[in-house]
This record gives sequence, C-alpha cells and structure tokens, in this order.
Amino acid sequence: MRMIGRVALFLSRIRIYPVCNIASYPLRFSKNETLADYGMDEPTLRAKLDELNPIVRL
Repeated sequence: MRMIGRVALFLSRIRIYPVCNIASYPLRFSKNETLADYGMDEPTLRAKLDELNPIVRL
C-alpha cells in the first residue's frame, strides 16, 4: 500500500523536499556530483532520463 500523502506530509514538516526531476535541479546546480552518483557522462544520463527520473514513476 502506498502512503504518498503521509510521506509528503512528513517530508514537508521536516522541510525535506525530494527532487522529482533530475534534469531540473541536480543537473543544473550540482552537475558533477550527480554525474558521479550515477557513474555516467552527461549525454548518457540525459539519454536515460526516461528510465532513471523519479518523476516518471509518480
């Protein structure tokens, strides 16, 4: 059973906002760290966004 509403409420109360779109924040503001975390170069990561991006699963 998914508890998306409860998780969202919990995260908002403790002021943690998960990134739902890798291309919007991590690749713009912490590109080197993001590429290192995924172990890919930028073109490869961008090509695989549809499979890796959390927003696709929401």
